[in-house]
Amino acid sequence: MPRGRKRKDADETPIDADYRLDLVRNKEKGQRYAWVSDDDMPLMKARGYTRVERSSDPDATAPAFDTANTEDTEYRVGRNRLLLMKIPEERARRIEAGPLREAAARVAQIKLSAQESGGRGVAIGGDITHQVEA
Repeated sequence: MPRGRKRKDADETPIDADYRLDLVRNKEKGQRYAWVSDDDMPLMKARGYTRVERSSDPDATAPAFDTANTEDTEYRVGRNRLLLMKIPEERARRIEAGPLREAAARVAQIKLSAQESGGRGVAIGGDITHQVEA
């Protein structure tokens, strides 16, 4: 890139959806929303997500651009027919924290091993996986 020219990146946009269809209006406070594919449905249900029921109330949670069949009992958008689901925010945070705790424990183990070996190598599970020449 020539000197002095500033790179202009495009605004972030969804990679496989129409951003206008992704918007959700009248979100309930304390809830997190997700558009879920049929393939991901078992995982999301196991985590505690529930589908957002279709409502005729104009103040109810709904997609900003609801183009689906109004006889449906749920909201689906896009060519992939993603389903609008929700979960309490606190539960979503706890789910996200699990892998972070595991990663922090692994990092702590690696640091401890490095300290015990005097910086000569990193032992994981009792075996030195990397030896540093002195």
